[in-house]
Amino acid sequence: MLRLRRRPLPRPRLRPVPLPLALRLRLRRARRVARRAPRVAAASPALPSPHGRGPGRRGVHETGTFYRRFLGLSRAPRTLDEWRGVPEAGLCAATNGELFADSPGHFSAIRRDLLAFYPEDLRLAKLSRRLHAAGQSGQYNWERSLCRGEAVAASLALAGFLDAALAITFLLARRFRPFQKWAHRALEGLPPPGPAVRSLLAELVAAPSSRATDLIEEVSVLLVGELRSQGLTEARGAFLVDHARPVASRIADSLLRRACGA
Repeated sequence: MLRLRRRPLPRPRLRPVPLPLALRLRLRRARRVARRAPRVAAASPALPSPHGRGPGRRGVHETGTFYRRFLGLSRAPRTLDEWRGVPEAGLCAATNGELFADSPGHFSAIRRDLLAFYPEDLRLAKLSRRLHAAGQSGQYNWERSLCRGEAVAASLALAGFLDAALAITFLLARRFRPFQKWAHRALEGLPPPGPAVRSLLAELVAAPSSRATDLIEEVSVLLVGELRSQGLTEARGAFLVDHARPVASRIADSLLRRACGA
């Protein structure tokens, strides 16, 4: 009787599967952060105490985590919808401050994309809406409310004009507007007409109603002058509402243009 002996099959040699490049780079960054974390933690007591938004404002942050904190994204926005979903004050905070070293260049690349500012269509859409709001609030509703003796309505209209005028000035300068408490002061660092608008707005909030109308008009004249210098309007006069449609008509995206009423 023939007996067959089974020989064990040789085990296949498993070759390690190479990780994707993006994952390898991410792991490398994580290891680099982990190595440096103890040194930074030891130096942390010398940093200013946390305040405002509480803990988490200092220490070691991975690049993606840092940007996600302000933008909701670990990278720069890529589409109009993504740009519209990011708060402007977050964009300002993410691009502010001095960068001392960035040898990999990843952090700087994202910051450069952000500093290129909004896509032009979105900038024009924001400008158009703010021009309409500023003209309606400051050049129309404010004086009518005063004439009717509606002091609260007049104050709300003036506040609406101040907010819209600030927004327009930053949009014209292609700079992100900071948090509300810093916005007026930041006008000083903008190109013209930023510093002049800053002075007029400061005078406006302290002026009697008899002078305030003229100051609102002076601010509007400055803003319209910059619109014209950028080739964004052919409309005459300084009534800001009249310039909203010419600005919107320059939006290339048809859906966004129609949403702005052009």
